[in-house]
Amino acid sequence: MGVVTSSRDGDDTAHNAISGALRREKRKLPEISSSGTDEHEGIYKIPKSSNEPSTSYDRNTRNADPSTSKKLTNKERFENDIGQWVGRSNHLTTSQKMDILKRCWTPPENYNFSEDAICLYCVLFPPKKVQGVLGFIKPFTRYKDIHEGCRNHISNNWHQGATEAAKSFMEEVPINIMMVSGHQKVLEQNRKIISSIISNVLFCGTHDLPFRGKGQNEVVFYDLIQMRIEAGDQYLQNHIEKGKRNAIYTSPQIQNEIINISGTVIKDCIINDVKKAVAFSIMADETADISGTEQLSIGIRFFDDEKRAIREEFLGFIELHAMDAVNIASAIDHFIQNEGLDGTKLVGQGYDGCATMAGKINGVQTILREKYPHALFFHCASHKLNLVVNDLNCVPEIRNTISTVKDIINFFREAVLRRKCIPNIPAFCETRWSQKYRSISIFKENFEIIVHALDKLSKDGNTATRKVAFQLYAVANKTLNSAEFWKRSLLIPYLDSLISSLERRFSDENIPAFSLLLLHPSNMLDMNTKEFKLKINDFANYYQIKDLESEAELWYNIWKEKKLAKSKLSDMEISEVVEETDIFFPKIKQALHISLAQLCTTCTIERPFSTLRRVKTWLRSTMTENRLNGLCILSVHRKLLDEKKEEMQQKILSRFCEDSRRLSLL
Repeated sequence: MGVVTSSRDGDDTAHNAISGALRREKRKLPEISSSGTDEHEGIYKIPKSSNEPSTSYDRNTRNADPSTSKKLTNKERFENDIGQWVGRSNHLTTSQKMDILKRCWTPPENYNFSEDAICLYCVLFPPKKVQGVLGFIKPFTRYKDIHEGCRNHISNNWHQGATEAAKSFMEEVPINIMMVSGHQKVLEQNRKIISSIISNVLFCGTHDLPFRGKGQNEVVFYDLIQMRIEAGDQYLQNHIEKGKRNAIYTSPQIQNEIINISGTVIKDCIINDVKKAVAFSIMADETADISGTEQLSIGIRFFDDEKRAIREEFLGFIELHAMDAVNIASAIDHFIQNEGLDGTKLVGQGYDGCATMAGKINGVQTILREKYPHALFFHCASHKLNLVVNDLNCVPEIRNTISTVKDIINFFREAVLRRKCIPNIPAFCETRWSQKYRSISIFKENFEIIVHALDKLSKDGNTATRKVAFQLYAVANKTLNSAEFWKRSLLIPYLDSLISSLERRFSDENIPAFSLLLLHPSNMLDMNTKEFKLKINDFANYYQIKDLESEAELWYNIWKEKKLAKSKLSDMEISEVVEETDIFFPKIKQALHISLAQLCTTCTIERPFSTLRRVKTWLRSTMTENRLNGLCILSVHRKLLDEKKEEMQQKILSRFCEDSRRLSLL
């Protein structure tokens, strides 16, 4: 049997709240707050024993409510006592629930109470599925903690859903609809809260911002949350200020989980597009991060038929525990298997030219080709071109000139005062030919200024500076011989070295792959029909494309009848040619897709090395592999997130909600 103990002053002590409620026993009708923020809303007192004689506490014998003309009988008192229906609310009829809500029984002030309390709404409208802390469904006895207990109770999902159900019930909404709508409203609020937190994680990840700082007041992640609250996010504000401390979902562990889920969702999105493609190639390159861990960067190339575009996508890093060919090949193979990629569609593999990767006997490419026979190895064209440029150092005059230019640039860059004597010239890079070209170009444009500065420093500087400046000035200002001399000693050897290096580095390897380019109209029409058919058979047999010969003849005749200008045909991209194959040329389309999936360079998986340096710094050198992968994928694929922001956030939220949480999310 129970009495209302609703207190609206959150600062009163538990004893004053209960005593005041007993003195206000005339308020027999519990008010259902529209705001849902009353601290002790719906809390009911239970008598010491439910078997005490009812004649000793007839509530109608004293302090009767003048607004109520009907008196409760002993049976009605028993039925309207909320304490009798704990765990048994399913036995109540609709009229009984309405009667309890309107006329819940209240004992007199002189009644002997035990120290326990329950919640009216939670007893009458318990949810079918409950997550989180239940609260006052069992008698509450710690009255010294009544205020804290009430605050915690009204913020949990059970009580909020029960309160919504009580409101709907009083408004005569069907019970099945009100229970679903109340629970659904709580779910929507909780999902909005988690969505705001996910949005903060994505913002930090895509802008390479650190989530945590040295101190509590230097945390970027929490500052972003505070900014969202100040911008008017009421759900997030209530959650942070009034939510359960063990269900705030802003801890480093939750951040790592969301980062990992975000990276997985983006990677799965790309992998799903790869699975739709006719063919794909794998790319890999290795680097060491700031902590000395060897990281293998993995990427993939394929033709997206929906977007009509070639896509090269970074898919993450793999930590390497050994640098031999067997372990690297095993890591790449496990990646292909774990992502569920069809190995029969793998038509290419691209690495740099080191012996471990490109070796023809025990290299990575050889090991993988034993399992994937169509996966031809493509040495990165940019690496090969760089090697061609470096091969020119075999000519003594070129080697000496490059050495002099490098020494002069370093001489001026060593000291701040010397740098002011000439325009800024980038450092001479040995490995990047484009950077080397830029340095030499600027050096050439400012050569006269540089020579004048060397002459000045050889006279005005200190002893060491004058000595080095004089030597460099003497070399730079060397008297030139006749044009015929430089033609024989420099130009001709230079051209011979360039031609021989190009022929050696860009040899006639991977003929089946390059033969596919014959399907392009500009190349195809340079041959007669017989010659075209003969070459078609070679790559048709290699890639096992059946019935290609019959389609190829019709393909040849159609383009021949169009009689387009040679210049117009040459300007057509292969992706544009693919559009002509959609209906009548499925085998030609398959062959062109394979051609488009073949690799040219591995630049795409080298660019994430810069991201790796920004993400894993000296201050963040101990992050785990999952967190590193998630942050790098977020940073590299920020454009994809911008294009599909809402879709990606929903996928991340759905994946996060799959696990059991303290908040109701499903």
